[in-house]
Amino acid sequence: MLLPVAYISFATAALVYPPLQQDVRQFFLEHLQKDLQIIHMATGKSVDDVFLLLHFICHQISQSEAYRRMEPQALDNKQIRETWEEQFAKSFIGPVLQEVECLHEFPAVWRYRSRITLEHFLREFHLKVENIKGKKSKMEVLGLFRQQHPFLQALHRIPNILRLQQFLMAKYRRRLDRVEAKNMTIADAAGDGNNSIDVLETLSDFIAAWECVKEGLHSYGCWTVHDGLIHLPDAYKNMRIDENSPLAVLLPSTQGPGICSYMMLEFLFRKHNEFMESYCNKTKQKYERLPEVSMRKLHSNHLVSYHPDRDLLPLVLANCNYSFELGKGTTIEYDFEGFEYQLKEVILQAKSRVEQKSHVIPIDTMVYRADTTNSVVFKILRDRIDQESLSPAVKLQIVSELKSRLPDVCDSINNLDITTSFLKSLGGEPDKSLQTFMTDVLKMKQTITSQKARQFCRFKHIQSLWLLLSFEKSVILAQHGQDAFDDFDNELKEGLPDGARAELKQFCQNKNLEKLEYLLQQIFDCFLLRVAQPVDPNDQDAIDLKSISLRDILQGDRDAPLYSKEPDETLTDEDIFSFPAVILGKHIPDTWLSVLRELEKRRKEFQ
Repeated sequence: MLLPVAYISFATAALVYPPLQQDVRQFFLEHLQKDLQIIHMATGKSVDDVFLLLHFICHQISQSEAYRRMEPQALDNKQIRETWEEQFAKSFIGPVLQEVECLHEFPAVWRYRSRITLEHFLREFHLKVENIKGKKSKMEVLGLFRQQHPFLQALHRIPNILRLQQFLMAKYRRRLDRVEAKNMTIADAAGDGNNSIDVLETLSDFIAAWECVKEGLHSYGCWTVHDGLIHLPDAYKNMRIDENSPLAVLLPSTQGPGICSYMMLEFLFRKHNEFMESYCNKTKQKYERLPEVSMRKLHSNHLVSYHPDRDLLPLVLANCNYSFELGKGTTIEYDFEGFEYQLKEVILQAKSRVEQKSHVIPIDTMVYRADTTNSVVFKILRDRIDQESLSPAVKLQIVSELKSRLPDVCDSINNLDITTSFLKSLGGEPDKSLQTFMTDVLKMKQTITSQKARQFCRFKHIQSLWLLLSFEKSVILAQHGQDAFDDFDNELKEGLPDGARAELKQFCQNKNLEKLEYLLQQIFDCFLLRVAQPVDPNDQDAIDLKSISLRDILQGDRDAPLYSKEPDETLTDEDIFSFPAVILGKHIPDTWLSVLRELEKRRKEFQ
């Protein structure tokens, strides 16, 4: 195995079947490193001792007459290889290990003592407590911890990883497409002088966490909000990440290199939740009573967060008895019960559970320049389930029940997003209850804040309800002086041109309140489902609505309405024709805000 690490040749590459898709040298190097780790864990020896042991075995082999007499063999099937391994171990490895075990008989080696490590502690617990046949261990929490430690040890790195990702996603949001993110390296991003954090320093946490979990992701699948169940593609399994890797690896996504980041976070969050649920069951606590925290508000104190050396090794040392006896060597005895008690008190006390909605743990994802938008999602939904608009009376009642509470509106939208992702894949009868599906099928505890929406809405109303809630969210943000269209690129938010604002004001003054209210909703729906849709550069027939007159877009909506019914006559053809022609699709956010201000001004005058 050392040959391919030293140099690559066709012969050494051909040693592996089926052929490798990755670098041969890197594959064999990682294989050797994994083998060393296994020997380290199996023998309880330090890494340095493992290297000395391997050197000694190699030396003994080179001096052995049996080795010189061995004939080359074709190890072309599993049975032959297993037989060869048994003979090899019996001839060369077994005798060396026996000699090592007897070293304590020689005074010259008494100065060397076995190292006390967390790995040695957990191995001794497994051998002396868990591995005793016919006897069940009373230390169930410590047994659970030993099983999950390989993954839990990465949790303390999550806050730094989230901080790095939030910085990068804010910096590059809608400024990169997927190809650019693949071509740019992490080192390129780190070299930008405008960074507020040290990208390469924080990268080490990401790499360490990835190395902990990547093997566990091979057969793992996770549910996502928009893409259903996803798995890690073969191309990214055992992927080695460093500063020369694509920047896209660090930007969570359900496709491309970013799937590594997405699945790593989802996997670790789920492992944390599963561990805490099992821990609560073993300690007679109610898992549901643990406080729930969203990813955006997550801190290390919410998680089973510990550093193996700084936090756990002192507990190991505090619960061990180290003795030395002439002629017998060193003896290490651990107080496993004492360690378990301190583990519960110091590490596992007062933890939270990561927010989970139905089967999905929400993960913030990178928004690229040409990502799939809500227009595409709802087009797929309309192909599956015919959609109808909610009546004005029902809309008014739903909005009044929300009482302009932004958190309630946002939670309702998020729950509706998850529901839409399932329905666009599963389909369903248009008249089925939306509330029943969300509670009975998706097992959501909280659905839509409005009681009227819960009682009235069916599958056929999901698009109309989502647009209404999104509209209400933007109105609340605008009324509080915040950006109502923060999720959209600046090229979609150009200000009104000279003279257009005066024309728009004149148009509004000539319309009654009912028409203005309807126009405001129509402009909003048009922007979200039509204008903001990315343009496919490979589609020669595609039309970029940003540069089309909003008047023409509104007229097109009348000719091809979103819902399968006769168009609403609140705005007539004459009304639309009188709308300022100079206002384009890219002016919609500024137009919408101007109409909203005029509408609120008129409402106050009528009070």
